[in-house]
Amino acid sequence: MPSRPLRQQCYYLLVFGVFMTTVVTLTQNNSMYTKMSFKATTVKRNPLYKATQTLIIVPGHGVLNTLNASEWRKQERWCMEPHQLRDGVIMPLCFASHIRRALEVLKENIESSILIFSGGQTCRWSGPRSEGLSYYLVAEETNLFGLFGSAASVKRVLLERIFAEEFARDSYENLLFSIARFYEIIGGFPEKIVVVGWKHKERRFTMYHRKAIRFPAGKFEYIGLDFDAASDFVDDSSPYRKAKPYKDSVALSYVTKDMYLCEGEWKARKQRNPNFRFAPYEISCPPLRPLLRYCGQTIIGKDQVPWG
Repeated sequence: MPSRPLRQQCYYLLVFGVFMTTVVTLTQNNSMYTKMSFKATTVKRNPLYKATQTLIIVPGHGVLNTLNASEWRKQERWCMEPHQLRDGVIMPLCFASHIRRALEVLKENIESSILIFSGGQTCRWSGPRSEGLSYYLVAEETNLFGLFGSAASVKRVLLERIFAEEFARDSYENLLFSIARFYEIIGGFPEKIVVVGWKHKERRFTMYHRKAIRFPAGKFEYIGLDFDAASDFVDDSSPYRKAKPYKDSVALSYVTKDMYLCEGEWKARKQRNPNFRFAPYEISCPPLRPLLRYCGQTIIGKDQVPWG
C-alpha cells in the first residue's frame, strides 16, 4: 500500500490534471466562441415566411399603462417623458398615426413584409408593460384602423404579420434589436428596412444608425411624421399644425461621438430599464452577435455583419 506522502502526491497530481484539463477546454471553447462568425451559423428559414424580405419598424415612444386597451386615446393612460408633451396635442393620437402609416406600408406588400413595434419596458410606473406591446395593443384595439377588411383578415395579420420587440431602450436598439427579432421569426435577415417614426429622427436613423450597422443605403427607407399626421383623428387640427417641432440636437451630439452608444448612453439605457431586463438576441440571433457586442470607435468591419 502506498505511503501517505505518496498518496498525497498522487492526489495533488490528479487535482492539477483535472484543473489543467478544465482550463484548456474552456480556453478552446472560448476561442471557438470568439472566432465564430455568422458564416458558420446556419438556421433553417421559417417556411411560413419564404417570401418575406421587408422589415417595417415602428419605434415606440410611450407605454400604455392600463388593463383596458380601449382607453388608448386618453393621454393620462400613457407613461411618457415630460419633454414629449405639447399644448393641445394628444400624444397617443400621434403614436396612432405612426402605427397606421406603418400598417399602410404593410398592406402594400403584405406577403413579403412583417411589421415590428419596438420598445422595451422603459417606464418604472408601468411595471412589465413594454412600448412594443403597447403599440401592438393599439393596432389590435382599432382593428388595424379598418385597413384590412374582415375580422378574419385582421386576425390573420395580427397573428402572422405583426410582432413586438420588447427590449430596445433607445433608437439604435430599436433598429438593431428589430433586425434580431426579424431573424427570430423568419430565420434570415431583411433585404429591405422601412422605419416609420418622428420626422426629426430621420437623420439619426439614416445617417448614423444605418451606417453603424453597415446596412445598404439603397435598401433603407425612413418615413418621418410630424404632429400634424394625427390630424385625421381630431376635429381641430390647429394645435397639431402649430406644435413646436422636436429637435434632435442632443441625441445627435451623442451619436456623432459614439456611434454605437456604448459610453454616453449607458446611464440613460440603465434608467430606461427599471425592470432589469436583458435582451436575448446574442443567443437567439448568433449571426448578429459581433454587431450586438461591438463598441468600437470606427465602423464595424464588413465581415462582421451578415449583409456585408
